[in-house]
Amino acid sequence: MRPSTEGTHKVNVLKPHLQTTIWTLLRAGNSQREIERRTGISRHT
Repeated sequence: MRPSTEGTHKVNVLKPHLQTTIWTLLRAGNSQREIERRTGISRHT
């Protein structure tokens, strides 16, 4: 019998190099929208 997956959510985790890119852009003063435009990663991520 398989465990119930009802009510569970998948979590997307960014690869370390993308996390580094985002933090670097944030520290440089870029907005979340600018980072989304540059990287293609949703600002809601």
